[in-house]
Amino acid sequence: MIAIAALLAACGGADRPSGPPQGAVGSPLPPGPATCAAASDCVIVAAVERCCSCGTISSRAVASASNLMVYDGSGAFFRELNARNPPACRNLQCSPCPPPPQLACVAGTCQAAPQPGP
Repeated sequence: MIAIAALLAACGGADRPSGPPQGAVGSPLPPGPATCAAASDCVIVAAVERCCSCGTISSRAVASASNLMVYDGSGAFFRELNARNPPACRNLQCSPCPPPPQLACVAGTCQAAPQPGP
């Protein structure tokens, strides 16, 4: 019972949101260079084995070489992520994730695109 309470405390408290998945519990995302030649090489990824994952910016190459799901902007993404999460994650209520950033390839590295000023 204490382990479930700890998982709930770590993951927050609302159903999966419409944004990309949110990280809290499980192993960290695999390291790897998020290298790119163009913004289309950059993606938001979520680790399947992490509860309440909001994801991170990565590259398609890293995502395809790892056990990562690429966020596609659809509600189906969360249904599939929930189905693939470990059983301990399935009934958790996760905190909402922030909206996904626009992605850019800057100097060969995937990152959030700079926001235009007011």
